[in-house]
Amino acid sequence: MRGQASRHLVNGGGDMELLIFHWKDRTKSENLVKRRFSRANSIAVASAAGAFLIASAIPLISGNASAASSSASLTIAVQNVPATLDPALSDNGGNNVTFASLAYDSLIYLAPSGAYEPDLATSWKYVGSNNEEFVVQLRSGVQFSDGSTLTAQDVVNSIKYAQASGSTASSFLTSLASISATGPLTVQMNFSSPRPDLQTIFDQNLLAGDIIGPSGLATSKGLGTSTDGTGPYMLDASKSVTGSSYVYDQNPNYWNSSLDQYSSITVSVISDPTAGLDAVKSGQVNFMFGGSATQAKSAQSAGLKVYAAPYGWTALFIDDYTGKLVKALGNEKVRQAISYVTNRPVLANALYGQYAIPNDETTLPGSTGYDPAYSNFYKYNLAKAKKLMAEAGYPHGFVFPIVATPVQNIETTVEALSSELSQIGIKMKIHVDATFTEEIGDWLAKKYPAVLGAYGTLPMSIESPELYPKTAIFNPFKDAANPLIFKYTNEADKLGGAAADTLYQKVEVTALKEAYEDVLFGSDSIYFAQPGKIGNLQIGKSYPGSDFAPDVAFFSPPQS
Repeated sequence: MRGQASRHLVNGGGDMELLIFHWKDRTKSENLVKRRFSRANSIAVASAAGAFLIASAIPLISGNASAASSSASLTIAVQNVPATLDPALSDNGGNNVTFASLAYDSLIYLAPSGAYEPDLATSWKYVGSNNEEFVVQLRSGVQFSDGSTLTAQDVVNSIKYAQASGSTASSFLTSLASISATGPLTVQMNFSSPRPDLQTIFDQNLLAGDIIGPSGLATSKGLGTSTDGTGPYMLDASKSVTGSSYVYDQNPNYWNSSLDQYSSITVSVISDPTAGLDAVKSGQVNFMFGGSATQAKSAQSAGLKVYAAPYGWTALFIDDYTGKLVKALGNEKVRQAISYVTNRPVLANALYGQYAIPNDETTLPGSTGYDPAYSNFYKYNLAKAKKLMAEAGYPHGFVFPIVATPVQNIETTVEALSSELSQIGIKMKIHVDATFTEEIGDWLAKKYPAVLGAYGTLPMSIESPELYPKTAIFNPFKDAANPLIFKYTNEADKLGGAAADTLYQKVEVTALKEAYEDVLFGSDSIYFAQPGKIGNLQIGKSYPGSDFAPDVAFFSPPQS
């Protein structure tokens, strides 16, 4: 059922109470890299071929009737300046999805419950075998902010534009062989290789399914500082200051009249999390992304609401695993020693407290590929780590450089990990860049053999191609990983259900034993809000391997 959990059938209720979803309760180019270090996304792989998937029986109000409006305005704080407002050129990290979701609808919507729901697409299905052909049926009566009516050809043109963009969206569409409008509101896509995760790829988090209007595409260079979508808001460039504040007014053509909207939403960029929290405390800002575990107590003491939800896993990505830059890292035993000397429970507790759990896999409990039998494979073992270092020929350790940044707690985490590695003689020479963009740029330039970052969990069908092939986003040295990873991934992508997950588990275990990543822990995203200012504020519950960040576009004024 959709109800208040839905993006498109909402009416703000009263103020919500403190919501914290603890880990212990869970049972289940630069831009290309930045997105995975900054934002969690979605859950299980898409369904196999079959009937159209209809997410809900509750009817939606379509057409271009005006949404319910309010005189109230809203201000939120984010930490990162968007490089562009063009969803096809943007990445889905650093709160960029927040900017996109205000003005653009996606084909499919990932709800807080973890269910995939209709957005611009009312239904979708795979046809044929091997997860290579995908058909989407579109909603009728939808208009872009430029006043034109959504057609299947608009969707085709927008996805083709995204595919050619060279950014986040294009990385998920490399195997898209053809796309065509087979009817006024029907789109068919054919892929050259299995793509079992298209519900995820076309949801609001990965941006490939954010549909841009014809006027926007006709003047695409202007999309960096303007908007042309079907979402509930549109950028008011005259009131906005690039790099500082972005003002979104109501889209007069928005199709869903059930949404109770603010008169405007302002997104303020406040890079310093301390300053951000102070702004929420003072009332200058109503809601803040990017809170830290160390700030939560102060926020609660000030009477603010604290929200937290599952995010992803934090790791040292050892990309120089053939030893091109640092010879020692090309030795598997050295990489394994690093994993054995990492005391995950200590790090998780010290850095995140109740908002993290120790974890050494590149997936989280309940997500595809996670293997509970290997959940503590690299249990802290100093003696074994020293033995492996001696066997590798480095009994006294070695030095390697690493880049960090104060953003997103990265510098603090690197310093904590450095202390752990010093126990086996490994010294991390830390260089600190001021911004996240600089850090990623230096890493992609192969100045450093490793980088530390938080990776939002995705299905293994997406994660594996991002991490391990020579062309992978997270493989700046273009080295070939263990070929078994590709064998298992390719076989699993053609399947579905338990059979596929068994193979994805083999991908996980193979990479784990190679120690390409030293995974430290899984952690929550944390948000702060002023009480009494926001209705329909929904945070994703604990569902398999994903985090649903609050969708600001569907915040609503609280009911009086």
